[in-house]
Amino acid sequence: MKHAIAKLNRFSHPIEQVFLMAFTCIVLICLTYKALDSHKIFDAYPHILKIENAQKQLLTPIKTGFFLRNFIDFDMPKNDFLFEGIVWFVFDPKQVSQDVIEKFSFNKGEILKDGLIANRTSMLKQEMPDGNTFVRYDVRVKFTSNLNYHFFPIDSHKLSIVLNNKFLDANKFYFDIDKSQAVFSDSLFTPGWTRINEDVETGYGKTVLNKANPELNSIFPRAIFTMDFVTSSFRDILLIFLPLFVVFFLSLFVFSFNPHNKDIILGISASVVPAILGYRFVIETMSPKVSYFILSDHIFTMFLILAFLLFFMNTFYIEKLKNYHGILILIFHGLLILSWTYLLFFWR
Repeated sequence: MKHAIAKLNRFSHPIEQVFLMAFTCIVLICLTYKALDSHKIFDAYPHILKIENAQKQLLTPIKTGFFLRNFIDFDMPKNDFLFEGIVWFVFDPKQVSQDVIEKFSFNKGEILKDGLIANRTSMLKQEMPDGNTFVRYDVRVKFTSNLNYHFFPIDSHKLSIVLNNKFLDANKFYFDIDKSQAVFSDSLFTPGWTRINEDVETGYGKTVLNKANPELNSIFPRAIFTMDFVTSSFRDILLIFLPLFVVFFLSLFVFSFNPHNKDIILGISASVVPAILGYRFVIETMSPKVSYFILSDHIFTMFLILAFLLFFMNTFYIEKLKNYHGILILIFHGLLILSWTYLLFFWR
């Protein structure tokens, strides 16, 4: 037993600690990459009521298309987006007027023109041989989406662009769209994020004005264009977590000191907790502003608890534990790996 403890205690030497830190970092990086590949998306899908095929036979279709040219602003942590694109419609002018068609809007967004809110956008009109009218609107739209930052900073997201026309009656009209009419440019400017999927869904939305009197409520055509994104940069993850790892690993080096150097050991242990607490303000500036706990909050709490345990042991049990430093180092590395695994794969 004593021989086994002696062999494990070799991990208290600085060189062995460096190798152990490298091993732990490799394991944590592999776990993080695996979590990124799982593409966990917690974003709420916008509300839409589906139109049955039998019901569509009784409605007038308004052929609709959407082209997303590029993002001018793309800030996922701040939920702030601005894009340039084209919305077009083909409709029967005998059934609906162009004035009603051009009153389309975007959910949680505003149509801009030269940075100012505009009632109209640039428009191209063309009469079709079959008597229908084609209109194209070049738009600049500033919007937010239903993002959930539960897994920040290794989160994936579903970005939703919701097209409405609240001046059309969904009892008479619907947006006729398929995937070929929803085009997303291959050169979208999405720094730090990679688009892995896109989709489109049509139906109708509902405005409830009076729950007791449904006749006052209204329904209108709605189309939802979605894009799935995964983070493609390790930069933000390193910027947030690397200082925490550095402080924590440095604090483990106190087990390499002679227990008689109690003042030095206590000084280092006592400085670790306030260092981690102070770094909390840096994490806060980089994190999205939400009211619920996110992954970075729990990882910060994990490091704070481990640092406090180190401080507690070095303050009250430094002499009693002097023959078990190597074992303690292995235990703390094991706790770090197990906690990381739990937070990435089992915590919800």
